[in-house]
Amino acid sequence: VKVLDAREIIKRIEKRNNGRLNGVTWQGSSLITITRESVTIRAEKIQQVIDAYLADNKHRFPDIDVTFTPNSKVLPFEIQSGDLSWDIIPSSPAIIGSTRFSIILKVDDKIRKNFSVRGQTTAIAPVVITTRRLKYGDIITSEMVTLAKRDISAAKSYSRSVNDVIGSVVKRTIQHDSIIGPDSVELPAVVKRGELVKILVNHSGLKLTATGIAKSDGRADEVIKVKNTSSNKLIYCRVEAPGLVEVTL
Repeated sequence: VKVLDAREIIKRIEKRNNGRLNGVTWQGSSLITITRESVTIRAEKIQQVIDAYLADNKHRFPDIDVTFTPNSKVLPFEIQSGDLSWDIIPSSPAIIGSTRFSIILKVDDKIRKNFSVRGQTTAIAPVVITTRRLKYGDIITSEMVTLAKRDISAAKSYSRSVNDVIGSVVKRTIQHDSIIGPDSVELPAVVKRGELVKILVNHSGLKLTATGIAKSDGRADEVIKVKNTSSNKLIYCRVEAPGLVEVTL
């Protein structure tokens, strides 16, 4: 319901007609009441809309249970009746980790309200966690890790299979019952510093071999310096396998 003063309406009409209202007289009431049908949008409806959006995007994270909890309830508001539609925009394109959902409310395809709902997104998924405190340099075995459900919404990285981390070397201390991901581990070195290695030399279609000494530890596919024992020259070689490096000249 909205009440308008007739004098204000007359002023607006005069302004649009450059102050000229020839032959026009006002015979109506001094106050004009405008009414129109409306619907009340409550916090429960907003939550349903966000939940439906998460359900519609379930295919993006099929085995992760994603939920959103607002920091506070949205105050009820009135919107005109019609065909309601909603556009939902999460603060994070990945949805997981979003702290805000922007909502565009349309009535009959026309935007009528634009607002945001702040809150916390949780994402529960089975991930690899530690079963004990792991120290720098530990080589991970199956007894050190297990699969458990955890909230990954704030995790920088995580692993979904224990096979992804078993045999890896711990890069830094990881506390017991912590999520462990690729950034916490690295592949073990297959070539050790000071170790004699076989150098496979590719040159103009020919394959030659030589002997060298690794000048640093090397993991598979890493490039390290190797000293050729025959020429005493340092060359860059790619680690192929334990005791084997390769160089193309």
